[in-house]
Amino acid sequence: MRRHTRKELFNELEKLLNNVYKHMKNTLSSEDFEIVKQAQREWIKEKETASKEALNKNENGNGELNKINSDISFTKTRVEILIDLLEEQ
Repeated sequence: MRRHTRKELFNELEKLLNNVYKHMKNTLSSEDFEIVKQAQREWIKEKETASKEALNKNENGNGELNKINSDISFTKTRVEILIDLLEEQ
C-alpha cells in the first residue's frame, strides 16, 4: 500500500473541507450559513498567517515541511469543527 505524501494528505483534507462546507451551504438556513461563512473567512486568515509563520521557521531547511504540517493541522481541525456543527443541527 502506497503512503500518501504530506501534500497529498493536505489536498485530500482540502477536498473534504470543501465538501463539508458545500453540504452546510445546502442544509443550513441562510442566516446560519452566513455565520459559518464569516467564520470560514476568519479561519482562512488565521490559517494563512500560521502557514507563513511556519514557512519562516526554516530551521535546517524545513520551512516547506513546517508549512505543510501547519496547513494539515489547521485544515483537519476545521473539518472536525464543521462536522461537529453539522451534528448539532
